This record gives sequence, structure tokens and C-alpha cells, in this order.
Amino acid sequence: MSVLLRFWNSQNSFTAQGKYEEAEGYYRRTLEGSDKALGATHPRTLATAKNFAIFLDEQGKHEDARQLKSKYNV
Repeated sequence: MSVLLRFWNSQNSFTAQGKYEEAEGYYRRTLEGSDKALGATHPRTLATAKNFAIFLDEQGKHEDARQLKSKYNV
């Protein structure tokens, strides 16, 4: 879990700095790690998926966001 927490902190830090490409990579790693460690229906995984989908929408990546929302039903 400590690795996931570091990824989560990094994604937030990069987003706050406007480094969206780096943030997106950490969002992906966080979601993949959470899904693998906790399962696709765990509340933390679902929250990460929802936040990542919002992030993608804000970046204009609407199709990616839609697919993520559909996969995790968020």
C-alpha cells in the first residue's frame, strides 16, 4: 500500500504543478495497482477510477474518460 500512496501523492503533486502528462502516468499506475491489490470493486479503486476519469475529461480526453467510467461503473 505504501507504493500506492506514493503514486497517489505524486499524481496530486504533478497535477497541482500543471505537469499533466506526468500526473496521468501516476494516475494510471495508481489505478492499476489499486485494482490489482484491492480489486476492481474496492471503494479506493472506484474513487481512483472516478478521479482519473474526471482528470481525463478535464484534459479533453473524453473517450478515455468514458471508457474508464464504463469499466468501473463510476
